[in-house]
Amino acid sequence: MSWTISNPHADLVVLSVLPELRGRGIGTMLIDAVHTQLRNLDIHDLAITVITTNTNAQRLYERNGAVPYTTIMLQQVSETGD
Repeated sequence: MSWTISNPHADLVVLSVLPELRGRGIGTMLIDAVHTQLRNLDIHDLAITVITTNTNAQRLYERNGAVPYTTIMLQQVSETGD
């Protein structure tokens, strides 16, 4: 799928719910609040950063309409050149 990101667009880097409060709809309420603010600012696209292994967060975002878009791969480079 090809996608053009609006300019401006928003970047969601951190959205966190305490482990003991998860599963109560708080994440969805927070995302709804983000969407409300973005609509008020006339911003139409939201890029969301989520760690690959955080499948619970991925499911939350997907339930709220997010789709995978890019993959960023990280690699540690040794200080000694090994």
